[in-house]
Amino acid sequence: MVFPTCNIKVKDEVLEQVDHFIYLGSMVTSDGKCDTEIKRRIGIAKTSYKSLERVLTSKSVTLATRLRILKCYVWLILL
Repeated sequence: MVFPTCNIKVKDEVLEQVDHFIYLGSMVTSDGKCDTEIKRRIGIAKTSYKSLERVLTSKSVTLATRLRILKCYVWLILL
């Protein structure tokens, strides 16, 4: 799908038009859909889980603590 181009000038300098960019932690795309943002967040949450996997699967850490860590560091990114 082809989207119209915009020519925006600021002090006689034309701003570059991009297909997507990250604003306040969320990806904004030119088509306005959220498919790429959802996939991006799942990937970041998966990476976060992998880095904490030893703690989250450890039996020496209480279940309540593991759930709290999961909610703070994985679910927060995903949601």
